[in-house]
Amino acid sequence: MKFFNQGIGLATFLFLTTAIAAQAQQPAQARIYEFQCREGKQFRARFIGNRAIVTFENQSLNLRQVRTGSGIRYQAGKYTFSGKGDQAELTHNNRPFYQACTGTMISPASTTVSGNVTYRERIALPPDAIVQVTLESVDAPIEVLAEQTVETKGKQVPIPFSLNYNTSSIREDISYVIRARILVDQQLRFAGDVAYPTTPHQKPEKVEVIVRSVTPTPR
Repeated sequence: MKFFNQGIGLATFLFLTTAIAAQAQQPAQARIYEFQCREGKQFRARFIGNRAIVTFENQSLNLRQVRTGSGIRYQAGKYTFSGKGDQAELTHNNRPFYQACTGTMISPASTTVSGNVTYRERIALPPDAIVQVTLESVDAPIEVLAEQTVETKGKQVPIPFSLNYNTSSIREDISYVIRARILVDQQLRFAGDVAYPTTPHQKPEKVEVIVRSVTPTPR
């Protein structure tokens, strides 16, 4: 199996990545790969320009491209991401801890954030409660990037959610939040939000949104 299942070898990929980054008049396009390694281990790498953001075991490394006598690799402190032949590996202090890894490209146009909506009040949700979750900008005008409505049907918190959004819609100069609301009989009963960092090396794999009780508006 090739290092990249798209039929492109590591050396070729690194060359193309460097060439793209060298074209200053064009923004570098991110490429995201899922890697399957020995012993069932896996990690994700996001290549953009001369950087590789590698995520594994709830950790993220922001590695920079380094030219060496044997080719190109990515490094950050004592961590190194490199390839040999059709396979890649992650090392720490020159000791591999992800070995014999092969990668498959996934769509760079979208990504998913998932998590749970919960609250601390000791109150049971009625069967007709509805949970609404959105990923939206903080600054006006508010832009909603993704939303999901969950019919609880008797389920209690924590209520899981999953939001898929277009990464090209993210702006670095704008802050974003994940906002959750719980409605009962079309009345707002709980509300809350949590800041959502969208930069790759800060982005969490799971998000917990804690909502708080809201006094219903009189009809």
